Amino acid sequence: MACHPSSAIFYFPTLAPRLMQAGLIDQLDTVEAGSQNLLADLRAGHLDGALLGSTGPLNAPALTVQPLRQVPFTIVVAPDHPLAAQTHVSFADLQDEPFVTLAEGFVHTKAFDWFTHTAGIQPSVVYRTQDVGLLKHMVQAKVGIALLAEMAVQPADHLHTLTLDDPGQPTFDIALVTSKTLQQTPAFTQLLTILTPPSAD
Repeated sequence: MACHPSSAIFYFPTLAPRLMQAGLIDQLDTVEAGSQNLLADLRAGHLDGALLGSTGPLNAPALTVQPLRQVPFTIVVAPDHPLAAQTHVSFADLQDEPFVTLAEGFVHTKAFDWFTHTAGIQPSVVYRTQDVGLLKHMVQAKVGIALLAEMAVQPADHLHTLTLDDPGQPTFDIALVTSKTLQQTPAFTQLLTILTPPSAD
């Protein structure tokens, strides 16, 4: 099993306890790499499966794509930031706000580009990092605000999230991608059951 950086940080840790309980975690040989490298390895038969993050549904010809999660992007601010008095915001209203962002390689970079382009603004990015924990600490310290997938913010972070009102905005999608010829072993079927959230009635 391989993971795109965004999936590895935001999604895989939430699954680890269930994988351990099912006795599967020690059967996974996990690696982290970018989406294009992982897709190439899947098509070449070097990987059984990969957790991939994308903005919107993933298109992967010749591979099997099983959507797992789709969550919105949110604006994250310190609890004592002036914006914390709001619950919603349009991205265009953030023109004068400094941002701290995740570095290239994260799905968030593409989402940030979409929001800035669509809103017609270019806010100042004061810091870029690959460390999500550091990014959250910088938001807490009011160095800047951030764009994060909703699932990335936990109560223990003590941060305030604002829903983005922009129409047609991208979502943070996570999918399990496998080869069409992958053998469906009992262990893989069990893994798929753990990875796939129950559908809402």
